[in-house]
Amino acid sequence: MPPVILFNKEWRIGSDDFVFSAVLEVLLRVGSTVTLGLILGFHMQELAQLECMGKEYRYTTGYLIVALVLQILCAVNLCLLGKSSSQGRMFDPGVPHPRRHVSTHLYVNCALTAAEFVITACGTYFVIKDFLKCSAEDSFRFAVVFVIVIIILTYLLLAIKFICVVTAFKPFSKKIASTGESEREPLSKELRLKNESMLTYRGLRCLMPWSNDEGTLEAFKEISLMLAKTFHDDEMVPSDIVAGLLLLHYKHSLAKDSKKNNIQPILSRDVDLSADIEELKYFYKYSLAAYGCWWYIIDAPCAHSCALGAYMHWCPCFPCMRDQRQIVEGDSCFNMNLAAAKALLNTNEDEFIIFDNRNKIQEVPYFVAVDHEKKCIVISIRGTLSIADMFTDLRAESCALSSGFPEDVAIDPKLQGHKGMVHAARYIYSRLHGLPVSDEDRKKERQDRVNILSLTLAEFQNYSIVVTGHSLGAGTASILSFILREKYKDREVKCFAFSPPGGLLSPAAAEESLKFTVTLVTGDDVIPRLSLPNIAKLADEIRKVTEQCTLPKYKLFSHGLVSFLCCVKSATIQEELQKMNLDIDGVGGQCGAHGGDKDPEGAKEVVSKLDGHRRSIDLINLSSPSAGGSVPTAAINQQPLPSSSSNNLQQQILIEVQEQTVTSEHADVSSTNNTHNLMKKVADGCTELEKTAGQFEQIEKVVTDKFQSEPSQSEDDKMPHCDEGLPVESLLSKATEQIIPLKMTDSLYPPGRIVYLEETEEGDCQVFRPDRFHFKQILVSPRMLRDHLPNYLDRLIQKL
Repeated sequence: MPPVILFNKEWRIGSDDFVFSAVLEVLLRVGSTVTLGLILGFHMQELAQLECMGKEYRYTTGYLIVALVLQILCAVNLCLLGKSSSQGRMFDPGVPHPRRHVSTHLYVNCALTAAEFVITACGTYFVIKDFLKCSAEDSFRFAVVFVIVIIILTYLLLAIKFICVVTAFKPFSKKIASTGESEREPLSKELRLKNESMLTYRGLRCLMPWSNDEGTLEAFKEISLMLAKTFHDDEMVPSDIVAGLLLLHYKHSLAKDSKKNNIQPILSRDVDLSADIEELKYFYKYSLAAYGCWWYIIDAPCAHSCALGAYMHWCPCFPCMRDQRQIVEGDSCFNMNLAAAKALLNTNEDEFIIFDNRNKIQEVPYFVAVDHEKKCIVISIRGTLSIADMFTDLRAESCALSSGFPEDVAIDPKLQGHKGMVHAARYIYSRLHGLPVSDEDRKKERQDRVNILSLTLAEFQNYSIVVTGHSLGAGTASILSFILREKYKDREVKCFAFSPPGGLLSPAAAEESLKFTVTLVTGDDVIPRLSLPNIAKLADEIRKVTEQCTLPKYKLFSHGLVSFLCCVKSATIQEELQKMNLDIDGVGGQCGAHGGDKDPEGAKEVVSKLDGHRRSIDLINLSSPSAGGSVPTAAINQQPLPSSSSNNLQQQILIEVQEQTVTSEHADVSSTNNTHNLMKKVADGCTELEKTAGQFEQIEKVVTDKFQSEPSQSEDDKMPHCDEGLPVESLLSKATEQIIPLKMTDSLYPPGRIVYLEETEEGDCQVFRPDRFHFKQILVSPRMLRDHLPNYLDRLIQKL
């Protein structure tokens, strides 16, 4: 539902979000009304019992009467608000709008709330004076005590409402004029995006105020811009997203039950698959050991807490008691994380080369150990376990795998990867090879830095290198493996990635990783399906299902809550979803907002239309950091729009069609259904092309109007400026980043040969061998987070 409009501003709440809150507050108001009525009766009886009554008593009585009237008015207003908010569907196209009176009831509610605050403040003063005046009387005044309790509860209710108002306030929302028309797009939208990005950046700085190095600040800026882009839908509010996720959960459950587009389980394992599974089972203990004591204790609190004592160093803080046989950094005084790792691996201290538990943004904990059974040096990297790790995960843009590494490591610059994890891999590489990673390290003499990995490999000549990790550690391990393969070409380098992020490697890098990486994914785990294009697809799905759903939001949430509590599927939601599927999967349809058949010819027409808009400004060059200087006025009409804009859109359609084709090879569907799905993919691309063409038209019109209004300018002032002092060139460059959707960013995939595990209802474990295209969609499921936890993964691996 589009946001509710109050005081000429859009808020972060929809007009259909007041049903439950109105019902709850009405119940509270009714209870308060009955209680105040009873208190007022008891208070009137005190007049004949006490001799200390004065004007304070009359003031208290007046407060009770006014508060009683306000409670009744608020209850009536809330009933009207709840009734108006319950009308229509989420995105209702009706004219007049069925919830058009919600704003009026909210204005009345604001006035009543302000009056209630003033009356409660005055009543507090009167009641306290009345209570103190008669404090010398022998009889206890229960009525006044109850009034004080009512006042405290009223303040609590007002505080909750104030918190809700602050939470729903949107500081940089779209300004709505008195005529009902919104501000001019797209330049105003770009300014709001810039402000929201800056606000998010300041919030991130407040979360970690101690992080002031240049790399961290750069990461904060990129993360804030990415978050602003992701959540910058002016017509969606948080409750719409929750409703969309609920509908998608039912949709994905139905699709999973019908076995559509599902790969078949492997009944007989070949030699390669059996070898991969055995190695995954063996090296997972190293990935789990990197998490240290917390996951170890959570798995079995009593037993593991007792077992941990046998592996701990009780006095390592004193230099004379410190064990010098391994290097321990950043662990607690008693080396609890190292003790948990030794307990999980059931090994002694001699097999640990280094245990580094220091943790910052893009600096992840890891350890190096020697495995004599497999004759390998194991580098295990910890997954996400702190706020700093979360920020590393959020830096999800792509960059070259060779970014920042020494020149002797020659990697093809076409190989791209997750930016945050590329930096984390570079950090671990630098630590292992004695390279400086901080100002403190740069102050050290060269001879004081230890090349740990080279010395270890020199000691163990015939040992291979194994890099492993879970979640964030799996992604970092995959990228680090690329580097180590180039650095140590005479050694075998393998990587075992457990539940790595989906947006990790570019197609070329993912293909190369097949040679040395084995990946394990389980169930509905959201992380291997998480990437910027997939998030954009999920946002599109949420928008589509919420627009097509005819159930009011309060009914949808009610049925969802009841089905969750009763552990059954809601028949009402399933029926609604079937109706929506008929609309989506029908033979007929419209391409975009202007109608037309859903066929590939429509895409060609829109591509031609987009090519016709190439006599526009060079948006791509303006968005490039290397594009500096001003753009001559003549160039506005002569500079063609680069073909890369339309080519990227066309390539996205081709990628979708290719992925659909690869997936359909594993599915038991007819050729007619395959053709229909391909036509739908092209039609969706057609809609995206048409929207982008319209946005290019808006930008062209804004710039053209601006130049026509200022025909004479000096050579140094070719580019007009807005009120904020930012040149239109800067605004358009940033606006281009917003216009190009997240799904048009570089596609990144999970690494290596994928082994997929699925737990059946009987508790058995099925094994699948999908390709990387299998994880192109985020599955909304209650298991999407549980299936990622390392303890659950450990339990599932033991069933293999």
